Amino acid sequence: MAYREFDTVRLKAAQEGPGNYSLGEVHAVPAGAVGTVVSVFGDGAVEVEFSVRAPEFDGDRLVHPGSSHIITLTPAQIAPV
Repeated sequence: MAYREFDTVRLKAAQEGPGNYSLGEVHAVPAGAVGTVVSVFGDGAVEVEFSVRAPEFDGDRLVHPGSSHIITLTPAQIAPV
């Protein structure tokens, strides 16, 4: 299947790897996570943004900013939603 920007996809298998470059974090996105295609490359690979943790608040105070990851994947690693 050829994906387009803004398509919604599901991750077939968990992915782990380098995360936020500025913080040196590792990303962990579970299988079944739903994300949005943000870039499509000529070879069919896509970049998908996954939001894996929503921001948390205590009243008006931000406790955790949440986390999202952009991962480059092949069409075989994702499925349409």
